[in-house]
Amino acid sequence: RSTKRRRVGPQGCNVFVLHLPREWGDKALAEAFRPFGPLHSATVYKDRATGLSRCFGFVSYMDATAAALAVANLDGMQIGPRRLKVSLKEKRGQS
Repeated sequence: RSTKRRRVGPQGCNVFVLHLPREWGDKALAEAFRPFGPLHSATVYKDRATGLSRCFGFVSYMDATAAALAVANLDGMQIGPRRLKVSLKEKRGQS
């Protein structure tokens, strides 16, 4: 878990991002996702003990259209040896 509290956008505006490059922080994540609409927040989760990226994060947009556009454009994008896995965040308990 991150040591800081993640700011969450409205329902349908929150995007889960997996397979982030280890060197990415919050700023790099925000820069990659900002072209699709105004951001509420962008957070890369880090290991508490080491401070290293856990290679996943969340991006929250101000509106659902921007979130859907980001998912459509960035899911599967190749960055280095990995492909991003980008999806709308599901409510806890959903699968």
